[in-house]
Amino acid sequence: MTQERWQKIADYYQHLALIGNTDQLEGFIYSPPLSMGKWLKISLFSLSILAALALLGYLLTHRHAQLLSKKVAQQTAALEAELFKGRALEMSAKRESERLQTLLNHTLESVITIDENGIIQNFNAAAVQLFGYQADEIIGQNVTRLIPPHYHQRHQQGMSRFITTEQPRIIGQAVELEGLHKDGQIIPIELTLSASKWESGYLFTGIIRNISLQKAEHQALIAAKEEAEKANQAKSDFLSAMSHELRTPLNAILGFTHLLRSDNQTPPTATQNDSLEVIEQSGEHLLKLINDLLELAKIETGKVHVSIESVDIKTTLQHCLPMLKSLADRFQVQIDANNIASQLVLADSTRLKQVFINLISNAIKYNRPNGYVTVTTQHLDEQNQLRILIEDTGIGIAQEKQAYLFSAFDRLGQENSDIEGTGVGLIVTQRLIHAMHGTLDFESSEQQGSRFWVDLPIATTPSSSQATARGPENADTATTSADNHLILPIEDNPANIKLMEAFFTRLPNYQLHTCKTAEAGLQWLEHNTPAVILMDINLPGISGLQATKQILATPSLRDIPVIAITAAVMPYDLQQAEGLFTAYLTKPVDFLLLTKLLKRYCQHADPLAKQ
Repeated sequence: MTQERWQKIADYYQHLALIGNTDQLEGFIYSPPLSMGKWLKISLFSLSILAALALLGYLLTHRHAQLLSKKVAQQTAALEAELFKGRALEMSAKRESERLQTLLNHTLESVITIDENGIIQNFNAAAVQLFGYQADEIIGQNVTRLIPPHYHQRHQQGMSRFITTEQPRIIGQAVELEGLHKDGQIIPIELTLSASKWESGYLFTGIIRNISLQKAEHQALIAAKEEAEKANQAKSDFLSAMSHELRTPLNAILGFTHLLRSDNQTPPTATQNDSLEVIEQSGEHLLKLINDLLELAKIETGKVHVSIESVDIKTTLQHCLPMLKSLADRFQVQIDANNIASQLVLADSTRLKQVFINLISNAIKYNRPNGYVTVTTQHLDEQNQLRILIEDTGIGIAQEKQAYLFSAFDRLGQENSDIEGTGVGLIVTQRLIHAMHGTLDFESSEQQGSRFWVDLPIATTPSSSQATARGPENADTATTSADNHLILPIEDNPANIKLMEAFFTRLPNYQLHTCKTAEAGLQWLEHNTPAVILMDINLPGISGLQATKQILATPSLRDIPVIAITAAVMPYDLQQAEGLFTAYLTKPVDFLLLTKLLKRYCQHADPLAKQ
């Protein structure tokens, strides 16, 4: 029971009007005074509660501290793990960087990396050796320190253009530039540049090669080429000069020999004729030597030009046989070319004659007395080619010498024999055949004979030149007027002047007037009109070429045929003379051909006009 409970009951009854208003029930219930034991109990209870609460707080705080410590420990461990991982990655990255740098430093090419501002980021050992800067003194500097000043603007423009447009011009391409050494020396270099996107900008890596040695070698090569060209030109000039100087006296030697041997009014005695024959053969041998050397020189300098057309093998061979039969008679050898049928091949007619003459001449000269040379043809259907075979019954070629057959000036041990030769005929023949897109080969047995063959492409249709013969070969059909015709030779060599005078004494239908210089000839032509002019080219003063140009530029003279009779036979000479002369004869002069030309060009001329 408590005082408060009784008070609530009283208030309820009063509310129900069961009792009147009463004062507070103060003292209604007896309450004995509290004793000290109870207060102690209350205090102890309160202290217990406080202790419990303190203990609970401590326990809660301790638990929270434990949880917090555990969490901190976990976070710390995680952080330490991350730090360890980071340090491991950092070490790995460092090792990789060092490995890459080591690789770059052991690269033979210089490698330099720059950013888009041109600042050097990497500089390997080869670059140190090339430019003279140590890595620590050049890294962080602008790359323009490694470039000569005249390249600075191009470098800046190229960098700006690429960063703006991202369109490379030299990226990925090797370009030749110049580098600048620390000591100021200019270095020729080859640069290959690459670009890579890195974070918010670009990195450019250049691989650089020092091409000083290559440049020096190139310059040495150019110098050697120029020297070779000078030497080749000197050789050509020498051959041209020697050809002219040798042909000029040969013209007189062979010309007078021919005139003496063919003199019907005062024929030479048998002894004299034998001597003249020796002179003629020796002169012809010397002439062949000159021709072979010039031909070889033209081939070696690539100045041999061939005109490929349809050529009839039988006709070409028949043109060569008269001269070859004369040689065969001297060596007591018979030529059998009777079984050659007409067949068109693709070749140069003149060069093919030269090939036939060289091969058949060798087959005759290296034959035996009473031996044979047989010429036959064979169709190679699979290759659509014609094979021309030339077989002899001669001394053959030893097996160990066959590998040297097409070497220049190598006569395979025949240097001291009585057989004339230059040692260049076969190599000239081989290269002429190759120029005509054919092949030349052989087989030979010592003391049994040799067999050479030429393979040429078969032509399907004749060329225009097959239908109609051209030039002076057909001139012999012309008739000579019974009247005298005035001929003007312009020649400075006294021996050749005498030869020309001796030759024309046998031609009653011609009258000769000789001038020793072009100036004298041009002055004479102001008052005279000859039927034909025979023009030497190498003359003192005005040359024959200049004189002919003046003649062609003069309306009253331009229709006079001008025949060149000259010892100038080099390609340069022929090129200069192209289109100037009516005909071009080389010394020694073929008088039979000259006679045909005179007949041809004089048949419509007025005899002794305007003397």
